[in-house]
Amino acid sequence: MSTSKHIDKICCTVLAFVIILTAVFVNAGQYGLTAVSSGMGYEQRLFDTTKVHTIDIIMDDWEGFLDYNFVCCGQKV
Repeated sequence: MSTSKHIDKICCTVLAFVIILTAVFVNAGQYGLTAVSSGMGYEQRLFDTTKVHTIDIIMDDWEGFLDYNFVCCGQKV
């Protein structure tokens, strides 16, 4: 622990500041702040419901995979 004789006052001040900051963020909508929604851009392409996606799994040891063994494989989307 710190050996400062004012450590209790410092910790209480920091705690009060963090609680006030949390209250401001929770009630940010009431202060006129709006949430920014940013999409990554790939969601519409990846989860496009107008086309069917095809994923080909390429592996050499299919029987080994069926025996619950881990095998190396490649994929083609």
